[in-house]
Amino acid sequence: MLDPEAVTIGENIQHITTQRFAFLHDAVLPRSLFSIESNFVENHPDKVRPYRKGEALAADEIKLLTNDKAGKAGRARWYVAKEEVVTTGKEHLRRWKVVVSSANAGGQKRSNQLEVLDDRSAFRTIARGAQDFRHRTRSA
Repeated sequence: MLDPEAVTIGENIQHITTQRFAFLHDAVLPRSLFSIESNFVENHPDKVRPYRKGEALAADEIKLLTNDKAGKAGRARWYVAKEEVVTTGKEHLRRWKVVVSSANAGGQKRSNQLEVLDDRSAFRTIARGAQDFRHRTRSA
């Protein structure tokens, strides 16, 4: 015989999980989410400046993770840019992002395989997911 209270508890759990939690595949975003090309810094040096850790950003600025130059010689670096340089995916700029680094040749270990980016960051072609974590990371 089924306990009538157990049914109510089960229904409540199911309701909460369907309203508050989604499947991971629903949060994975396209590789070219913010349409920043690998040669962006080379082509637009006047639109970026190197980011210094802890630097305060103006209201219209974002942190931008992209290569310092195109091709194999390029290394991912943080820059500061105006929000207007992002032409696609703007609805995700003010969301917290989880970045998963792509596979790399030779299987070298990386210390930053998984990173949480704040709600003022954009990046160039990296596998990632975005979620609005504000209600979980900030006090009301």
